[in-house]
Amino acid sequence: LEITEVDTSQVLHCVVGPVEIDGDAHDWLQYRGRDWEALAQDRWVALGRRHLLGAVGGSVDIQLTFRDARGEASDGLADVCEIVHFEYASKCSPANTVFLNVFDLASAMSI
Repeated sequence: LEITEVDTSQVLHCVVGPVEIDGDAHDWLQYRGRDWEALAQDRWVALGRRHLLGAVGGSVDIQLTFRDARGEASDGLADVCEIVHFEYASKCSPANTVFLNVFDLASAMSI
């Protein structure tokens, strides 16, 4: 996922993959800059065990929100990676929420 702030030309790449410090055991949601440099590593999210070729493994529902959590006294514009927030969808939703994966509908879909 690429998020671009038009006024400042900031680019944030949100990618999923392993990290070296984890021993490549888990997939992580990572923030990367325009040149793919690591950004805001303290905000990376562990998503679970690594998938085998994208076919074998679990799935995780996450929610993307944009909010400036710096407070009212903040000066200037926030960096894109400061206003992007990923959270587990199940933690952000009411207990009676039913999540529907679009792939669950694929067999019933007609084009």
